[in-house]
Amino acid sequence: MSFNTELQAICREVDGCLAAFVMSLDGISVAQEKRGATLDLETLLIELGAPLRQVIAALRAGEAGTLTEAVLASEKGVLLVRWLQEEYFVALYLSPQAILGRARYVLRRHTGALLRELS
Repeated sequence: MSFNTELQAICREVDGCLAAFVMSLDGISVAQEKRGATLDLETLLIELGAPLRQVIAALRAGEAGTLTEAVLASEKGVLLVRWLQEEYFVALYLSPQAILGRARYVLRRHTGALLRELS
């Protein structure tokens, strides 16, 4: 399967999924699936790269382990980020009404296939 196929499957399985991205922390978009998102999510994810690097460094410095997932909620939606490899992550942008637990579960299920695509 390809990144695009996996992202499409994730969006189909998560009600309220507005977009899905595979990106690097350097801001390079590897693949994306947009389904009605009105925000410039690619720019948002690029801008979040530096703060995410700081969070990763802070967790390491505090010996808290490796960051595996981050959730950012706003009045317009929820951004769910899951790490694939050290420099790559998958991000889902969900409507505020989406069920976050379902999105987390679906994302975990598809992580293996996404990792295989990175190899």
